[in-house]
Amino acid sequence: MVGKGHNLNRGEPCHDRQTNNAAEIQAVTEAIKLAKNNDMKAILIHTDSNFLIDCVTKWMKNWKKNGWKTAKNEPVKNREELEALDRASQMAPPLKIKYKHVKGHSGIAGNEEADQLAVMGAKK
Repeated sequence: MVGKGHNLNRGEPCHDRQTNNAAEIQAVTEAIKLAKNNDMKAILIHTDSNFLIDCVTKWMKNWKKNGWKTAKNEPVKNREELEALDRASQMAPPLKIKYKHVKGHSGIAGNEEADQLAVMGAKK
């Protein structure tokens, strides 16, 4: 969600796997693509997914170096979605991306509206 009532807001169905983590990753990937396609220079992603934030800020660099294996040498879950997110992040033009955790289902307007868009997308 870009902002309340913004024309770039949308809810789309998940590609392939329909899990909460896959949906969060796919939503951020699409947000990054939208930002780049609309000549934005920076975005702040508000998400209630600590998993997503940890993937991007802590784990992905090592997973990529280790052939998408975890520290326990197991395959990374959500690899396909994370690779798509990584590709979107790296493609031109450059975009400064920051992540901020927000508490889910706690009445935060933007988060609640994003959840409503997700429900709309799931129904498509």
